[in-house]
Parts: sequence; C-alpha cells; structure tokens
Amino acid sequence: MKKEATNYINPILMDIISVGEDEQLENVQCTLSFDELLIKMVYHNEYDAIVELISKKEFNPGLLDDIGLFDKPFPLYYITKCHQIIMAGNFIEKIMPFILNQREKIEKIMDLWRNRFQIDTNKDIEFKNYEDAFYCDADDATFYDVFLDPKERFIENGCREIDLELFEAVNKFNYDEVRRLLKEGANPDANLLPKDAKYPDDPCNCLDRIGGECSYLFSCEVFPILGEKHGLWYLNYSLTSKDIGVLIGLAAHEKMYELLIKE
Repeated sequence: MKKEATNYINPILMDIISVGEDEQLENVQCTLSFDELLIKMVYHNEYDAIVELISKKEFNPGLLDDIGLFDKPFPLYYITKCHQIIMAGNFIEKIMPFILNQREKIEKIMDLWRNRFQIDTNKDIEFKNYEDAFYCDADDATFYDVFLDPKERFIENGCREIDLELFEAVNKFNYDEVRRLLKEGANPDANLLPKDAKYPDDPCNCLDRIGGECSYLFSCEVFPILGEKHGLWYLNYSLTSKDIGVLIGLAAHEKMYELLIKE
C-alpha cells in the first residue's frame, strides 16, 4: 500500500504550483506517494522540502540506493549530481538569475547528501548504464553504424582518421577515449563529411552534435519542468523514467561538451 503524501503536499509544492484566481490549493487532494513526492522535490532542487521529507517516518532510505525507475540502480542523489553538471554550463544572460539560484540550491542539497548520509558525491555517474535513456551509440557499434557511410568516403574527402575516431568516441559517450584522442590532437570542430555528400553545407562535427542536443534538451525538455510554474494538474504528476532519463541525457551531453571545449 503506497503512502500518500497529502499531509505534506500543499506547503511543499507552493513554490512550483501556480494557482488560478478561482482555485484553492488547500482544497486539492494529492495522489502522489511519499516516495514520488520526494523524488519530485529532489528534481526541483527544493532543499527545504527535501529536509522536511527525509525527517518523516515515511522516508524510505532505499531511495538513496535506487529510485527504482531503471534497470540499473539509480540513487536519489544522482538527480542532484545531474543538475550540478548541467547548471555548471554556460547560459544566456536572461536566465542567469535562475541558474545562479539553482546552483546555490544544488550545493546545499549536495552538502545534505554528504553530511547526513555520508554519500561520496564526487563519484562519477556511469552514464552508459542508462544508455536507453538517451541517444548514444553502443560500444560495439561499427564505423558505418555511427556515420551511415564507409570510412573510405570520408578519407577521400580529406577527413583525418583521428577526427573520425573522435566523433565515434563522442557518439559512444566514451569519455576516456575522447580525452585520449583530444590529447593526441583530434579536432572536435573538424567538419566530417563524406565525398559527394548530399548536404555539403550542413555541419557535421562533435561540437555541433553535442552542443545542439544540449540546447534542445535543456530548452525543450528540462527547463519546462524545472523552471516554470505549473497548474494544479502537476500536484498529481509523478515524474517518469522518461523525465529522469532526459535529465540523465542532458547531463551526459553537458559533461561531454565541457570535455570537448576544455581539452
């Protein structure tokens, strides 16, 4: 039997719920379970709400090891870790007040995970464990699987093999291999097109591939949940594996993009 969170929902969700003139939040019933509410508050970086919820007898410490949405264990603090990676990126000036506020809340929550539960938050997330949650090529994918053209056509068009290898590693989210290739001189901005390409003016390089996905996932998927007020319908909306999966994918892409521009 799931533990309903009705007793805690109203004051905790005030910051992310927009109530219309004819609506009364206190009269609305919530069907979220306690676990679902805690996961939602962690997703929204609501520090005070998290502190309140983990102090209740209904708190399930098993969430610290796995929130139960994926085939592989995904600890609750990984949500905060993904946010930390994402919010460390560069953003337009217009939303910087929001970003700075998020960074401050994220650091407080990370301190909570470290100090209250002795969690090593410096440990990297193995994003490939959740490769079904975002678009990436499998480790055993061939060159043709990645490029949809044989390597010879790229070499004939003047592409360097090391740059082609970099694009492969980037699309497989092999961070160690990407780091090695960058140190050996691979160019993440190299335009990689085969001979007689159908669309020769379209860019095809690592920075555009990863940067474009970062922009899309944040603007169209994450920010609409994280950064905007929601109607009363959101009271009973439980975050799904797709919602968390998009967050994982964005963090994986942001980590890759930072690696590409810094090495």
